[in-house]
Amino acid sequence: MSLNGGRKIFKILDHGIIMDDEDNSKQSLVYYIEWDDKSKSWEYLNESLDSDHKIEEYVMNIQQVIKRQCSTTSSEEITIPIQYRGSYLKTKKKIINSEKKEVDLITEWLIDQYHKKANSYLRCHADRDEIILSMINYLMESNNSQPILVVVLVSQIERYKKLLATNFPHVKVLTYYGVKDVRVPLFNNSKKRDLVNPSKFHYTFEICLTTMELLMRDSNRMLEVPWRWCLFYGFCYGKRMDTVSKITNCPILLTESGMLDLNISITFDILHALNSELFSNYENFKEEFIEFPDKAEQLLKPYMWDESNRQVYY
Repeated sequence: MSLNGGRKIFKILDHGIIMDDEDNSKQSLVYYIEWDDKSKSWEYLNESLDSDHKIEEYVMNIQQVIKRQCSTTSSEEITIPIQYRGSYLKTKKKIINSEKKEVDLITEWLIDQYHKKANSYLRCHADRDEIILSMINYLMESNNSQPILVVVLVSQIERYKKLLATNFPHVKVLTYYGVKDVRVPLFNNSKKRDLVNPSKFHYTFEICLTTMELLMRDSNRMLEVPWRWCLFYGFCYGKRMDTVSKITNCPILLTESGMLDLNISITFDILHALNSELFSNYENFKEEFIEFPDKAEQLLKPYMWDESNRQVYY
């Protein structure tokens, strides 16, 4: 079955109800689809379009166990016919999931962002290490030889070195750290000229672990790598975001170790890193921000998982 830009449905994972009206009077059935490129999304679908009979297959698999109740945001429970009950309930404002762990939901969102080649900002109370490891595990399982860049605080470099070694013992990790006479030869020895196309290089490591300070200091060397996905963990502000904004060939994820106060300068730094074309001038941004001081989260919504009410913005 060909839908959504030529992708094919691999499997239907779940179904739910979209409340189309403010008073929830109109209900539409939607399906949570895993596509053949491993991305996932909610879609309208019906049997007449389903030439591969994925709906029938899905219903047969769950009809014996489909006793789950949808959560609602109002005090009155909405009665939904049993054949339409799924674990998701989507309204105009939010998606509520009553069964999945928040870590799983965030990881699914990051995977969707990755396939859309979209940059992301993660601001939540969930276990970030678990989310990051889940995302890296997904990327390691996919058939792609491009390396991943993991940038952490200096204070976290040894902990993440152990974390990656423990969880991915068979993955080649280059720890780009230490004095120049040590780290540069390590990097250069991992860089191999492509035999088919001598003008190109490939890299023998699958993950590169480094710090923001070294990424900035050796940016010419580091930014030439065709990264597949980049994680920046522990900082989302300051001049260092100029370096982050130069990574334009792959999706990036920004997150911090705590919950930053989204003031004018920090909000601009985050947006500049996520979309430097749209947010390039701080003075212009400051003028508009002062006039609309409550605009920070609204501007970040297209890039952000918001854990309040467990909702996804997209």
